[in-house]
Amino acid sequence: MKQIVNNTFYRFQFLSRLQASPNEKRYGFVVAKPNKKDNIYNHSLYVSNDKPESVLELGTQADYLFVSDTEVLVKVDPNKKRREKDQKERRTRLSLFHVETKKLELVGSVPIPISFELRLSDRKVVVSSVLKEADHVLYEGTASERRKYLKDVEASSFSEDIEELPFLFNGADFIHGKRKQLFVLDLKTLSLTLLTPKDFGVSQVERGRTKDELILSGNYQEAVRTPQSGLYSLSLKSPRPHLEVLLASDLYKIDRFFVQGNDITVFASDMKNYGLNQSPDVYQLTSKGLSKISDYGYSVYSSVGSDCRYGGSPQAVQGMPAYTVTTHDDHTDLLEITPKGVSRIYEAPGSIDGIISYQGKFILIGLMGQSLQEVYELKGESLTQVTSINQSALKGYYVAKPQVVEVRASTHTVKGWVLLPEDYDAKKKYPTILDIHGGPKTIYASVYYHEMQVWANAGYIVLFANPRGSDGKGDAFADIRGKYGAIDYEDLMNFTDAVIQKYAVDERKLLVTGGSYGGFMTNWMVGQTKRFKAGATQRSISNWVSFCGTSDIGHTFGVDQAGGHPVLDMKKLWDQSPLKYAMNVTTPLLFIHSDKDHRCPMEQAEQFHSVLKTNGVDTRFIWFKNENHELSRSGKPHARLKRLDEIEAWFARFV
Repeated sequence: MKQIVNNTFYRFQFLSRLQASPNEKRYGFVVAKPNKKDNIYNHSLYVSNDKPESVLELGTQADYLFVSDTEVLVKVDPNKKRREKDQKERRTRLSLFHVETKKLELVGSVPIPISFELRLSDRKVVVSSVLKEADHVLYEGTASERRKYLKDVEASSFSEDIEELPFLFNGADFIHGKRKQLFVLDLKTLSLTLLTPKDFGVSQVERGRTKDELILSGNYQEAVRTPQSGLYSLSLKSPRPHLEVLLASDLYKIDRFFVQGNDITVFASDMKNYGLNQSPDVYQLTSKGLSKISDYGYSVYSSVGSDCRYGGSPQAVQGMPAYTVTTHDDHTDLLEITPKGVSRIYEAPGSIDGIISYQGKFILIGLMGQSLQEVYELKGESLTQVTSINQSALKGYYVAKPQVVEVRASTHTVKGWVLLPEDYDAKKKYPTILDIHGGPKTIYASVYYHEMQVWANAGYIVLFANPRGSDGKGDAFADIRGKYGAIDYEDLMNFTDAVIQKYAVDERKLLVTGGSYGGFMTNWMVGQTKRFKAGATQRSISNWVSFCGTSDIGHTFGVDQAGGHPVLDMKKLWDQSPLKYAMNVTTPLLFIHSDKDHRCPMEQAEQFHSVLKTNGVDTRFIWFKNENHELSRSGKPHARLKRLDEIEAWFARFV
């Protein structure tokens, strides 16, 4: 069979933005394909007629909205000069695509960058824009005031006046003072009507209990942002932005809410028992606050990891009943929700990446088994594949089938998998790679993971598992606060030993890699053991003390997960930091990090690398420019391929 290699990636297509038309006459989604020549992703809009077909090229952006069963609002303009001018002036050019005639009608432009949120009518939609308070002059001011403001912004771009925390966000750079605002956009007049106060930031927005109401979650401006948010009612009839408080903003972390007739069902956590990563329980909103319907304790989204996605889709369906994707064990389930409680109605053979209700059934984007993303129809318990967009991508290639390995301890079971090279021979010995997921509250599953299939095709045994800290097995299993590098390290080492007992692993050629939390564990392992011949640490954490003050989530996640304050509990944080043990490291280590990564900042790699380099350890540092924490999942194509090439070449040196 043909061998999967790094650049096989260019054969893949990624599905996202699943959406139904208003009366469910058709549905749409976006397909992104990496463009090797231009180092971009080209997007195409697919719409179901008799079957889904590509109907419109969207260019480098993917946003669209059905405004009727036959019309789609898009941000497409064939005129390149006008597009470039709009981008410079922070305008958004809009067109209507007529599905039946396949004609594009230019509507005009609006004076701010916008994203589509939801439809109110054929000619009125709710849109959002991320703005500072001063940015509102872009649509409120005169043409001369607008020009002056843009000129002033450009002139002052050499500095930032920071008064909030966090002030950076991964992939977005400076965010201080910016809030996600809602507007009604009238497509007839191209007028924008502000719906939300200028110091309020929206998280989730849904149609309300009446046709003139929206329900929002979000926060008013704070000097230090917290994970909690409130619930609010917004009247579309109000002459000025006004929010009615339904739930105070300092009580719960709201994961998702559903408007069900006159009831509002909320998945929320008070974070009292398991901290920031505590999974939600199910509540009903009452006049006195939230009233718990039932304990739940699982994530209400897919936390299945993969490097074969680009863009997202809705993972919940509003209505009565409502539905949400939830992560359980090593896969996703579909959860049905009523004001009385929840029930699991479908167990997916992989990950439900997006879902909509459509003509009495569900349409979903799935990453199932060892196949790339496709569209599926779910009716009852029956799952039927609808598209074959990626059918030829892996045809004729060797795709290793994950072999399950479970390690049972007295208190828990760690589940993992092994990928074997083609024509695996138990009488031989194979170099072996332990790959560690990020999060830590995510999971690996038996779905297609490109980097691991590349390594298996190159002759490596590849092993990966869900140690304590992972999602899918409840809060107690996921809780490793203050124990990073202890119980999770124990689980991964025991899992590795179990694989060595069962498969033909060459223990002299044992390698380790991982990203984010997996990068932390890679750093930790090479400071605790000399079992590994080499390692590749990606977008990693090395020092919890500095992480707390430099990461975009450090002031909440770092303090919570490391179990202490960087000044008041410095010893506790330092004891859990791989940097403390860096002088023990003799394992050759490759560093991969991106300079726009504000989640695990570059300084984390720089600190660890400098100690190893000055200590004479064989090390190499690949610094990616203008990439962020999502490099392996949504980085530019050339960067994603270089990352894979560097890891493969590094490991090849030592086997």
